[in-house]
Amino acid sequence: MGLPRLEAVAHTLDPGYGIFGSARAGTSHKELPRGRPDALRGQARSGHADLDGFAIAGPSFMTVGRTEEEMAAASFGTRRQIAFYASTPAYRPVLDLHGWGEAQTELNTLSKRGEWDAMADVITDEMLHAFSVVGTPREGESRRLGDTHGKRADVARRPPRRTGFAVAGRDLLAHGPEAPMAPAGARRAVAGARARRAGALVGRVGARDAAMVSPHSAHDGGEVSMLALLDVVPLEADVFRAPTVAPPGLARLFGGEVAARALGAAQRTVPTGFAVHSLHGYFLREGAPGRPVLFRVDRVRDGRSFLTRQVTVTQDERAIFTMTASFHRGEDGADVARPFPAGVVPPRRAVHHPGPTDDYPGRAPLEIVELMPFAGGGQGVQRRVWMRSRTPLSDDPAAHARALTYASDLNTAFVVTRAAGLDPAHTMVASLSHTLWLHRPVRFDDWALFEMSCESAAGGRGLVSGTIHGRDGTHVASLAQEVLARPRSGH
Repeated sequence: MGLPRLEAVAHTLDPGYGIFGSARAGTSHKELPRGRPDALRGQARSGHADLDGFAIAGPSFMTVGRTEEEMAAASFGTRRQIAFYASTPAYRPVLDLHGWGEAQTELNTLSKRGEWDAMADVITDEMLHAFSVVGTPREGESRRLGDTHGKRADVARRPPRRTGFAVAGRDLLAHGPEAPMAPAGARRAVAGARARRAGALVGRVGARDAAMVSPHSAHDGGEVSMLALLDVVPLEADVFRAPTVAPPGLARLFGGEVAARALGAAQRTVPTGFAVHSLHGYFLREGAPGRPVLFRVDRVRDGRSFLTRQVTVTQDERAIFTMTASFHRGEDGADVARPFPAGVVPPRRAVHHPGPTDDYPGRAPLEIVELMPFAGGGQGVQRRVWMRSRTPLSDDPAAHARALTYASDLNTAFVVTRAAGLDPAHTMVASLSHTLWLHRPVRFDDWALFEMSCESAAGGRGLVSGTIHGRDGTHVASLAQEVLARPRSGH
């Protein structure tokens, strides 16, 4: 309830029932004490001698993590929740009390555009600590969380699964951690209602994330934005988050998406004038769709001509991918390139050869024309394919580098199955490592030709190498990938 309504609650209060007042979600430690005068006026009207048995419970957000990764994820989630509430005009007085009124206008505007991640960026560290209990579980149990949040967090006395703070009536403005708590039944009622609200909010936020970037929208006639798909959102210095999606039939995250987002995180730490010229990544574990993924960037080297970044991608506190990316400040030099392959049919006149992954959701952001069948065998070129982004990209070369990285992992592993004469339907394939060298700028919202060969296959592993040319014949990039190609059980 809004704090002025506490007067009516206190007026009708019978202390014997242990009735309590619950402030609205998003109440800060500055706003909550303002309810005491209202409660006292209601008390005077009721004729009660004091407010024993009456408590004001102010729901707070909880930001708790045992590791830096957990804290980063929790911080982002709390910022989004605070931003969601603060975007409504009803919360303007709360923000004005702290001097943050202008933020409400900005948040309201962003909410109407559906820019939920951008809204989280508006919430500063100061705002986070004003509306949320922040710390580790150990800090919560040792009362330090309560001390940092208006001296009144429930978690000051209980494990930090609770998400609120409660203050007993007459001690509302007292200091120290010894204020009595609201009645247990009242606390359970508030906790239950709060959990239901939080669950509904998380569901809505998750749906918005999926609606913004889900690649399977192409299957129902929607258009997939490559830029949205490969975006990352800063959480703190050199730590980024990416929304993940779970298209129907996708059992694991597409490796090209993980690699491209990792590159995007590294690019955000690089000054203007530097462009990625090589990246090398290892796929360590499968990533699960629909669960948060974090990207931590280490600034390994900052030189005058070259910069090196190491990116570790984690999910559920486990590394799923690592990448080393090198960036170069442009300079003049020799110009030698592999020529454009002869006899290649232009994309608009070419006939597409169906493949084993034509319905794979990861294809949705791309237009693809396979020039060779996936069945075959022998030496030499095993795959030629035209690809480009289905939607226009910006003029930023970094965006095109990310899109090219995404596409360079698609179906590359099947080059090994074709060379070895294996049936793709009966072979388990997975990327083990991936390298991409970017020689020259490319516009990947125009067609690019990928040509790939299998260099070797032995012991269940295969090595693929390839070149990438722009439609104008420019040799823009080269790639190499080691893959696992293992016959499925029974075949």
